[in-house]
Amino acid sequence: MPKWSRMEYRAILRYNFERRLTVEQCMDEMEPIFGDDCPSRATVFRWYKQFQRGVFDLEDEPRSGRPSDVVNKDMANALEELIKNDRRITYRQIEVLLKIGSQSVHTILHDHIFYRKVCGLWVPQELTDEQKARRVKWCKSMLEKFENGSSNDVYSIVTGDELSLYSYDVPMRGQHQKVWSFEEDIPTTVKLQARTLKNNTIIVFFGKRGIIERVVMDEKKNKSKDTWYAESCLPQVVNSLKNLRPKSGFDFWQFHHNNGPMFLSEKVEQYLKSTGLSLLEHPPNSPDLSPCDCGLFPYINRTLKGHQFEDDEELINAWDQACAEISMDKWNEIFDNWFQRMAKCIEMEGEYIEKI
Repeated sequence: MPKWSRMEYRAILRYNFERRLTVEQCMDEMEPIFGDDCPSRATVFRWYKQFQRGVFDLEDEPRSGRPSDVVNKDMANALEELIKNDRRITYRQIEVLLKIGSQSVHTILHDHIFYRKVCGLWVPQELTDEQKARRVKWCKSMLEKFENGSSNDVYSIVTGDELSLYSYDVPMRGQHQKVWSFEEDIPTTVKLQARTLKNNTIIVFFGKRGIIERVVMDEKKNKSKDTWYAESCLPQVVNSLKNLRPKSGFDFWQFHHNNGPMFLSEKVEQYLKSTGLSLLEHPPNSPDLSPCDCGLFPYINRTLKGHQFEDDEELINAWDQACAEISMDKWNEIFDNWFQRMAKCIEMEGEYIEKI
């Protein structure tokens, strides 16, 4: 489907405003249709405020502050570096860290460095023929190996990825109170600043029967992320696998994780080889083929949507509890959908999958 222009999105927002839909109702209608290309809640909120003021011009108003020349090669390089370091970084975080407006962020992303979001992660707007062929080859291999997802060997897969949890300051009674949340639930009325926006990272591993291990990244670590992952995180995951099947060792398990820099480092590769675990590859730039990014993570985020927490411990406990309450039918659905996405990817000749 051809990309919609900003003016077309704004026309829909104006139409929904005239229909007297709330911001939430508007988002609920648009998100299933446009997926990761859907305007953010902050954008919808901003345009609704403008309509409420009686301003219905859909063109951008002249902006004060930094001139338009912020859209330059240096800023594009800086933004691309942020994405390479954190593929889940959000528009609002980029605005705060680079001190530029949302329109400049959008222009750089879509007209200069050519990134889009798929399943919550930044990826190149267009895949190369080689990348598409690699995705198709991987999908065919997985479908054959696991008999389209019907093989009992699916129970041997342990898959994992990282996820960020956020805290931010809210003014209350003359002082600031810190609130913890998932990024999607940070109110648009909160003015984020680099010094107040904080995130904690958890690494989650699971299989078809449920969560296997959840590890909180140590913020005070004097190590690189890949060193921490190899030396501190993976040993905990490996120990959990040992406890689950103490007699069979690692012959049973097939290990699958993301292919970001932290996961593909030489240290991580050496550690996993030393365990004897069987490794499953993952094609580059393919969050749409991840059971984490398109299965577990969005499901838990929807479950906890709208909740705020007093501290990061309470937030992580809520995450654990939500995972513990997932039914076996839902775990089966997450894995069934994963294999359906592989089949869809082959059908689409390697193109990104928006939905199945």
